[in-house]
Amino acid sequence: MLFYVMGTLSLMTLAAMISLNSSRLESRTARNHFDSTRALYHAEAGVKLVQRTVENRLADGERLGDILATLRVKPPDGVDFDEINTFTEIVPDRMFSFESVGRSNEAKSSVVVHFRRRPLIPAALYGANRLETKPNVKIYGYDSREITDPTQSNGGAAIGSNGPVDLGNHLIFDGTILLGESIDGMLSSCSNCEQFVQVEVGHQDPDPLGLLDGGQMQALFESTIDENNNQGALNAAGESMGAITSILLNGGEEITLTSGDYYFTSFHMQPHSKLNIDDTDGPVRIFMDGRFNIQPNTHVNVKSETPWGFQIYSRSAEDVNLQPNGNLIAYIYAPNSKIELKPGNKVLGAFWGKSTNVQPGTHGSIWLDTSLTEQMLTNNLETHAWYEQHGSF
Repeated sequence: MLFYVMGTLSLMTLAAMISLNSSRLESRTARNHFDSTRALYHAEAGVKLVQRTVENRLADGERLGDILATLRVKPPDGVDFDEINTFTEIVPDRMFSFESVGRSNEAKSSVVVHFRRRPLIPAALYGANRLETKPNVKIYGYDSREITDPTQSNGGAAIGSNGPVDLGNHLIFDGTILLGESIDGMLSSCSNCEQFVQVEVGHQDPDPLGLLDGGQMQALFESTIDENNNQGALNAAGESMGAITSILLNGGEEITLTSGDYYFTSFHMQPHSKLNIDDTDGPVRIFMDGRFNIQPNTHVNVKSETPWGFQIYSRSAEDVNLQPNGNLIAYIYAPNSKIELKPGNKVLGAFWGKSTNVQPGTHGSIWLDTSLTEQMLTNNLETHAWYEQHGSF
C-alpha cells in the first residue's frame, strides 16, 4: 500500500508539474501573441500617420518627391514605432513605399506598404448612369507614354458605371469593369466574351472635375468664354457671333485649330469634312455648350497623335456623337451628356459621360489610353500593396 500511495503521489506531482509548465508556456505564448499584435497596431499607426501627413502636404501644393525627401515621422505619446524616414518613390509623383516597425516589450512587427495617389478619373470609358456596348465591340488598353503603337494592348484599361453595365455578346475586352453600386443585377450576361475583371468600387462622383457644380473646371470654362477664347485662329468655316462661335463643316470643307482654348455652342462635321488639330504648342481644348457631332466619313487629324493634344469639355445635356471614318484621337469629358461611339477605324483616348453607348464600327475598335487616368490625381492615398512581418527580422 505504501508503494502504491507513493507511486500515486509521484504521478500526481508529475502531472501537476506538466500542467504548470504547460500553463507557463501557454501564458508565454499568449503574451508573445499579445505583444506581437500590439506591435503590429503600433506599426499600423505609423502607416496612418505617414498617410495623413503626405495627404496634408499634397493638399498644400507640394510635390510628392519633395515631401518624401524631407519627411520624418516620429511616434506620438502612447505609440511605439521606429522613426520613419526612408521612403522610395516608385512612380514619380504617384506611388511610393516605406516600412513601419512597431514595438511592444520584446516583440516587434513590420508593415511594408505601397501607397499610390488615387486618380481623379478612375476609368477611361465611363457612363455615370449607364454603360452599354453593342455586340462585337472591341475595346483595348494602352499607355501612350510607353507604347508608340497603340495596337500593343497592355490590358490595363478600366471601364464602368454607377448604373447598369450592359455588355453585348462577343465583346473583346481584357481590362477591368468598375461597378459603382453593386455587382448583383448591375452587370448583364455576356456570351462568348473575352475574359475581364469585375471590381465593385462603390459610388463614383459623376462629375469628378467639377464642371457642373462650380468647381475648378467650371471656372476655367467661364474664363474661356469671357477672356481666352482663341477665335482668332478660326478660318472662314467658323461663323462668329460676338463671343460665341458655331462650327458647321460641310462636305469638302476643312478647318485647323491651333493650340489654345475654344468655346462653341455647336460643332457639326458633315460627311467628307476634315478637322485638323495642331497641338504643337500645347493642347487644343474645346469647351461646349451644345451638341458635338462628328458624322460618318469625316476625318479628325491630331498632329501629335496623343489624346491629350485634343480635349473636349461639354456641360451641355445634348449628345456627343462620334462616328469618324478615320482615326479619332481625343479626351472627352461630358458629365451631362450621352456619348455615342461608333468607330469607323481606331478611336483612341478616354471618354467620360452621363451615359455611354459603344457600337461596333465596320473596321473599328476602341483603344483606351490608360495614361490619361493617371495624369489627373487627387491628394488622397490608397493602398496598393501591404506586407506584414512578425518576430525577429
